[in-house]
Amino acid sequence: LYGDFSSCLPIVQRDHPALWKAMCNKPWQIPGAQFMVDQRTVLLGDKPGLGKTIQVLATVAELKLSGAILVVAPKTAVTVTWPEEIETWLGSHEHVFSINADLKPEERKKRVADAKALADQGERVWVLVGPDYLRIKAELDDYGNYLRDERKQKIIRAVGHTVPDLFRMHYSCVVVDESQATLATKTGNKKKWSAQRTGIGALELTPDAVRIAMSGTPFKGRTEMI
Repeated sequence: LYGDFSSCLPIVQRDHPALWKAMCNKPWQIPGAQFMVDQRTVLLGDKPGLGKTIQVLATVAELKLSGAILVVAPKTAVTVTWPEEIETWLGSHEHVFSINADLKPEERKKRVADAKALADQGERVWVLVGPDYLRIKAELDDYGNYLRDERKQKIIRAVGHTVPDLFRMHYSCVVVDESQATLATKTGNKKKWSAQRTGIGALELTPDAVRIAMSGTPFKGRTEMI
């Protein structure tokens, strides 16, 4: 019914046999992950429970991504779902840093600093955050470009509980879970975006960064604005 996918995801097959076996039991996940590997900028939409997270993990494994990977997700996913799924399918050796309300502001800052130090050494580091920690106001020119200071850093102003140091990291991958609530917008005018959408748009990415938006419910807004 699904065809022969034996040539797909060769690194996953070789290095993560348990992950590959699990995906073979739900074979629609295999072309999904392979598509993300090939395209690198993707909106992944599917019903809840059909394996969007495992497809993202397979994509990261197949590309052998290193450095900082940012996952923007709801609170339960940050504290439970993503850490458990990462450990289950990629192993307990993965570096996972959750930024949540259980931490004091100084603890959040230290956790980001620890993650950045490992990422700068070439380690793969997962930084898991809720959208509230990325809310900013930004200085933009008339064309919607972010203005920068003399150190070439984007001029931003933190809103609420935002952790500014998150904007001083360079991410090899950004994943937005439940993106219909975080990314959707009806305009390309950045000056009219929500604070959390502006924050995600202001993140610093590596030149070949992977960008994945996930949605388990109908996506509202215009997908070209992701």
